[in-house]
Amino acid sequence: MNEYPEGFVEWLANGERGLSSDCIATVLSGLDCMSRDFGLVQYPRDPSDFIRCEKLLARVPSFAARLDEMKYLSKEWRSLVEHWSEISEAIKLDLSINPNKCPTAYNLMQKILVGAK
Repeated sequence: MNEYPEGFVEWLANGERGLSSDCIATVLSGLDCMSRDFGLVQYPRDPSDFIRCEKLLARVPSFAARLDEMKYLSKEWRSLVEHWSEISEAIKLDLSINPNKCPTAYNLMQKILVGAK
């Protein structure tokens, strides 16, 4: 029987999941958590996606420590991981102003994704 990292099984059962967080879970656990209809390489495209990824990383600390491994999946992942802290801070700031919207973070993410190389 495989041993999964602390918090992983709980996240699988009860976590807030999306394509990009499932992508992280698949790559870092080795367990296929993805729907093949969407393909493996799914990255956060907006603050809601990003927040779901952050919730996974908070619940599974060993994945947070290995986030850099996601850089090798695509140019989008590389750019997002390189700016992860900046995006996270923008989301926190946006949510402190309006708990339902993240316009600054959204614009930052779009800028990062358009510039991904």
